[in-house]
Amino acid sequence: SLSSSFAGITFNTQSKYNSGGVYTHSTSSNSEQITLNETGDYEVSTDITFDATSGTIDPCEVRLSLAGSAVNGATSYTYVGSTFADKSTVSMTRIISAVAGNVLSVEGRVTSGGAQALAGGCRVTVRKLS
Repeated sequence: SLSSSFAGITFNTQSKYNSGGVYTHSTSSNSEQITLNETGDYEVSTDITFDATSGTIDPCEVRLSLAGSAVNGATSYTYVGSTFADKSTVSMTRIISAVAGNVLSVEGRVTSGGAQALAGGCRVTVRKLS
């Protein structure tokens, strides 16, 4: 459940191609965390769909967090409200540099209103570049 503070978005199912164990992720424990197992550059793409729960227009934000800190320049925004569109998707792709063992999270918040991340409507793709 999202509120006005950033919180990790959980990924409870996965379809992955993880050649060589580049990252680890559990669908049952800390499912909002992806541990990057190798130092290097990663391409991270996210699609997070928000669902309106009331007639208000709700501002929604999504950001990437690495090792517990927000990644500079990795925040995206949308508005959702059942008066004009009851669902809206925030998409972003960023290149990040990580050290082996860094934990990557996709975090979201709704600064006002009751919109929530749509179950089954959230995706993250992590690809190691170098």
